[in-house]
Amino acid sequence: MLNVSNDLRVFLETQASVGDDWLPPTKIRALYLNDPAAIWLEHHGAAHGFVPETLSYAFLDFLAEKGQQFEQAWLKRNAPEAVQVCDQPYEGREAQRVLQTLDLMQAGVPVIAQPALWWPAERIFGTPDLIVLSSWFRERYPEQAHLVGETEHYLVLDLKFSSNLDKREKAADLSCYSAQTRMYSYMLGQIQGIMPQHAFLITRDRLHNPIPIPIEVQLGQPLDADIRQNCERYVEIVQFGGQYVPWNDPIVQLNPNVSDERWSKARAQIRQRQPGGEMLRLWNIGPTAQQKLVNAGITTLLGLMNAASQSIPKGIMKFPDPMKAIMQANHTGVALRAPGIAPAAKQWEFFVDFEFFSNLNVDFEQQWPQLKGTPMIFMIGIGWLTDGQWHYRECIAEREDHAAEQAILAEFIAILQAQTNNQLDQAVLYHWHNAEPVECRHAAVRHQLPNDHILLNLPWFDLKNVLVNNACAVPGAWDYSLKSIAKALAVLDAQYDPAWPTDLADGAQAQLVGWYAYRQAEARTSAEMQLLSRYLEADCRATWKILAWLRADDGAH
Repeated sequence: MLNVSNDLRVFLETQASVGDDWLPPTKIRALYLNDPAAIWLEHHGAAHGFVPETLSYAFLDFLAEKGQQFEQAWLKRNAPEAVQVCDQPYEGREAQRVLQTLDLMQAGVPVIAQPALWWPAERIFGTPDLIVLSSWFRERYPEQAHLVGETEHYLVLDLKFSSNLDKREKAADLSCYSAQTRMYSYMLGQIQGIMPQHAFLITRDRLHNPIPIPIEVQLGQPLDADIRQNCERYVEIVQFGGQYVPWNDPIVQLNPNVSDERWSKARAQIRQRQPGGEMLRLWNIGPTAQQKLVNAGITTLLGLMNAASQSIPKGIMKFPDPMKAIMQANHTGVALRAPGIAPAAKQWEFFVDFEFFSNLNVDFEQQWPQLKGTPMIFMIGIGWLTDGQWHYRECIAEREDHAAEQAILAEFIAILQAQTNNQLDQAVLYHWHNAEPVECRHAAVRHQLPNDHILLNLPWFDLKNVLVNNACAVPGAWDYSLKSIAKALAVLDAQYDPAWPTDLADGAQAQLVGWYAYRQAEARTSAEMQLLSRYLEADCRATWKILAWLRADDGAH
């Protein structure tokens, strides 16, 4: 039987809930992402006219739902004996839930789900997914038993619906999760009088070998320095952030690489307000390149545009001609398009765009333990001109499964063959960037198609490459994404407007809407799929409009 903190029990008799100045780990997440502007927006954005968006389809809500399903599926299979303390996140603020947690720990319950942890000395609180006895952990994960020691105590397990956290591109996420579990472990250690040596992250690809998070702090010591500093930074931004703005003050700077759909419009406006312009807006300038430029004394987009070539650090302008063209077009307001660069006309020209799913929509009952989801092409848009008139067809998978994907791929090929009288060698399929050929290859692997299958030998043509390779640029577009170029062209000349629906922000949100569509009884005729249909046709139409601009006479710039 463990002894838990009597001092905490005494404190709980005097305070029914945490104070407003207490912090849970989630509050400082933005600081580990180097994005203090997220905190500023929540507390001071309204004073500057920034308000969060109301979203019909929110990716974070979808991920939260999947996270809950992952946790429930894991508990069902690995710890059905778990006793749950909190049913809702806000309950972790209540003293009675902390008392319940202490009683369960005192009784030696092996697995406690959603326990409420407080530590008044640091004014922190939180609700980890699980705390488990070290003996329970050693039995379930014998290969990692040496990481928890022999003395009986509780340690933190957090379940994350994520994968590849050991990869470089997920370093920021791992840093956030590490800080979170270290805060939980600190509270847990102080409560039970034994500081765990490690906490563990169980992810969709680490079900059987959780990721260990070292706990270096000792009993009686303050929080880890990085956590303490970020807690102090959070409080400073909340209390005094009103005197700062993200476009001027580093203390509340915005990280443009962080996606926050609730504040996406506000974040775009903040980026546009930076004096001299934000260098990351320019195509092919990332955080590393930006830092090299800053070190060289070039701190703004305007400064980069005016910089002499010899003053720009080596390796920054990896694609000098298109990068210079983008800056020139935006400086002069004149589009750049060399004559004679448009691809030669073919007898049959199609404008194609795919909507496809990643592996996130896991069915935890049917796919445990592989949890691979159902990556697939679920929608194909095909546009073409006949006697100057726009025509459009689409193929929509009947279900979210690979058999339905195979069916629409066959339908897609049949449409192409019918339109070309089986002369696909006289046709061209215009697309933007590499998604469509890549997804065709992925589908071919899924369906074990031979190398000579027509799906692997379609006459694709990436129109984006024409613009990049010939240093074309349009004022208002700072990169070569389809939306950037097409929307900038629409401002330049209304005849090039592809008329995108305003209900969807990007392809990632289109994927989300697709998942919701397949929850409906009649997916292909659902409101969600109708919205996607408008979005997909606009994508195809945008590619056509850009080709039309490339083919326009020289005076049509």
